[in-house]
Amino acid sequence: MGPTSIKEPDILFWGDSIANSMLPAIASALDRTRQSAYYFELNGCPPLLDINRPSTPDCREFNSNVLRFAVRSKVHTVVLIARWALDAEGTHYGDEPGEFVSLQDARNQDPTANNHQLFLLGLTRTVSTLIDARKRIVLMGSIPEIGRAVPSLLAKEHLLGGARFSGPTVAEFEDRQRFVRHTMNALHAQFGVTVLDPASILCKTTCSLELNGEPLYSDNHHLSTRGAKLIEPLMLKAISQ
Repeated sequence: MGPTSIKEPDILFWGDSIANSMLPAIASALDRTRQSAYYFELNGCPPLLDINRPSTPDCREFNSNVLRFAVRSKVHTVVLIARWALDAEGTHYGDEPGEFVSLQDARNQDPTANNHQLFLLGLTRTVSTLIDARKRIVLMGSIPEIGRAVPSLLAKEHLLGGARFSGPTVAEFEDRQRFVRHTMNALHAQFGVTVLDPASILCKTTCSLELNGEPLYSDNHHLSTRGAKLIEPLMLKAISQ
């Protein structure tokens, strides 16, 4: 993706459907910097090497294939994007329906390991393998989860009036992301990976749902096109050489 060029891309984006919701920001950043990139995305599949996610049976093979490609390519920067807290905690957020997301170690190093341990293990495997291949790693931090479908909430407020629904407070967001942040900070300290934080743009005292009447989310956790455009400055940082 990005401007057509005979030069092999220097950048690779790798993630789940959260990456897909960021495509407007990715495409715009690439266009502005006249760069191109590889893009690999599988819904419900965080880039955790050799971690099985039973609800996404193709995830392990997908991640192995992307990693193998990234290592062998001339890519300089790999940007990892996912709905991190869902996999680290296993639970959905707010009123969102869904069963517990259970992670499993395909290498079976510790059959009793919980989601926190497996999340750390899988992400460390991914990062360390890329670092060994001399790649620059960017971890795109979590998009704030809302827990309810934002467009319908805003429509009801507009049509029916009444009390306005607020997004999570910064304290609520930080509580949900505590282990994810701990993991990313540890990987930054150990490997020097770059960690970028969408919440620094999307959250002040609370995490925003709209801007000038436009929803920033297309559902309860994916950014809308308008929301994605807000984080374009982070994408520019991610792909800076």
